[in-house]
Amino acid sequence: MTDVLRSLVRKISFNNSDNLQLKHKTSIQSNTALEKKKRKPDTIKKVSDVQVHHTVPNFNNSSEYINDIENLIISKLIDGGKEGIAVDHIEHANISDSKTDGKVANKHENISSKLSKEKVEKMINFDYRYIKTKERTSIHKRVYKHDRETDVDRKNHGGTIDISYPTTEVVGHGSFGVVVTTVIIETNQKVAIKKVLQDRRYKNRELETMKMLCHPNTVGLQYYFYEKDEEDEVYLNLVLDYMPQSLYQRLRHFVNLKMQMPRVEIKFYAYQLFKALNYLHNVPRICHRDIKPQNLLVDPTTFSFKICDFGSAKCLKPDQPNVSYICSRYYRAPELMFGATNYSNQVDVWSSACVIAELLLGKPLFSGESGIDQLVEIIKIMGIPTKDEISGMNPNYEDHVFPNIKPITLAEIFKAEDPDTLDLLTKTLKYHPCERLVPLQCLLSSYFDEIKRCDTDTYVKAQNLRIFDFDVETELGHVPLVERPAIEERLKHFVSAPSSSL
Repeated sequence: MTDVLRSLVRKISFNNSDNLQLKHKTSIQSNTALEKKKRKPDTIKKVSDVQVHHTVPNFNNSSEYINDIENLIISKLIDGGKEGIAVDHIEHANISDSKTDGKVANKHENISSKLSKEKVEKMINFDYRYIKTKERTSIHKRVYKHDRETDVDRKNHGGTIDISYPTTEVVGHGSFGVVVTTVIIETNQKVAIKKVLQDRRYKNRELETMKMLCHPNTVGLQYYFYEKDEEDEVYLNLVLDYMPQSLYQRLRHFVNLKMQMPRVEIKFYAYQLFKALNYLHNVPRICHRDIKPQNLLVDPTTFSFKICDFGSAKCLKPDQPNVSYICSRYYRAPELMFGATNYSNQVDVWSSACVIAELLLGKPLFSGESGIDQLVEIIKIMGIPTKDEISGMNPNYEDHVFPNIKPITLAEIFKAEDPDTLDLLTKTLKYHPCERLVPLQCLLSSYFDEIKRCDTDTYVKAQNLRIFDFDVETELGHVPLVERPAIEERLKHFVSAPSSSL
């Protein structure tokens, strides 16, 4: 990227108030401020606004929390020494949602999604009992049809229609509910159905969010319907686009074969991830807040990619504090571990960089055993944050001085990768949220030049996916008009392959 263009991109200012402003000071409130802003609840609450009590770091007692961090730094990085980089002692095949706080976001903000093991088992068997007792060869439902083009106000739907589908196959389940796959008989289309328990007292934020989305790199909502079981409990069913596997499953395929994921495949997924985030952060103005390989869906035959699971997603507004205990641990941005409650969409960028690093390494980059240990794992590689960086994460801690250590650097960990890879990771894994690249800047990175070369098979695959097509009015609508042509040109510029010397 030229210096002129880099300067141009850094000047981008965003129209919506909840997005990142490119400046080097930010006001982040602590959980103490959150307590002061308690308001009388509305008559209809959103699920995410409910406070659920769990064991979380004591951010209110900053000195105690900092002392815990300092003691762990001393014992693990200074006295105890040299355990090796964080990725050396994690076996990818053994990673589970329980180990990484897989659904921690929903545990703290979405009480309707926390189910007992018995309830999940019941949900898994629900459709099969229905077929058996009703003696049907297929399940018939009257559903709300979601029109992605017109249902953007989240108030309307495309009317009701009848659909039917044969026996479902369970492909995933957890504390949130159950995901099954099936085929809609009327359209012969394979779909995924996510079934979650619906608390009648609260709105379901995931449904509200999904009705806002219309992008090729976010999983689409096709239909939705409600049903009751014999105990009169209500379930919300989201009928979604089908994708063959998660990025987590794809990576494990290579890990089990003791192979590296092809670098060009990683670039395809990373490009579409940042393209999706550029859309989410600037059109519906949503922060996903749980980016991780399990929530990224792929088709390895085409390299197509979609973000899924919007149960933790939220529109972040400067005047509305948010819980900081959010996002799965290995992918949690450091400002969240410092107790920030007025954080920005840039938490998604940190998570995305962690995902890319994991695809390159075959293992998580930062792999703490607890919230505090996770922060120490980050410090082990990134070094001690400066006073300005601490202030950018949470001003309550800016006067504290951590013991100094010599970090293992990203350059050392990724010494086998090319300079463009290291450049992207270095600029997205920043302590200060405002110093991280925003998704649009990531898309302009020379890291992606390889998949833009027009004389390769890779380019043909990219063209089939149309990943370089951007809707100027929506995906680039947040860019000032005077700067938009240069950005659009850079996004659509196909780099020529280097000529071979004779």
